[in-house]
Amino acid sequence: MFKGKTSSGFEYETSENIGNDYRFVKALAKMNSKTDDQFNGMVEVVDLVLGDRESDLMEFVKEEDGTIPTDKVLAIVKEIVEEIGKSKLKN
Repeated sequence: MFKGKTSSGFEYETSENIGNDYRFVKALAKMNSKTDDQFNGMVEVVDLVLGDRESDLMEFVKEEDGTIPTDKVLAIVKEIVEEIGKSKLKN
């Protein structure tokens, strides 16, 4: 299991093999594209990386008015993906 904590304080854990999962790589490609599929890619990355803990992320970023800011979700997801990439390079 790969565990970490983002700079904003969100603690996460994911499979140590996520960086070598084709579905993850494909979702990253969508997320980083400049197409309408970009948002779908982000949703897929969150699902693959966090799985059941996705709701924890939503609670973590939820505003007082109940909204869940996409920019905050995206920033945290990007940070997690970067850490996964760094970890994969070390192995």
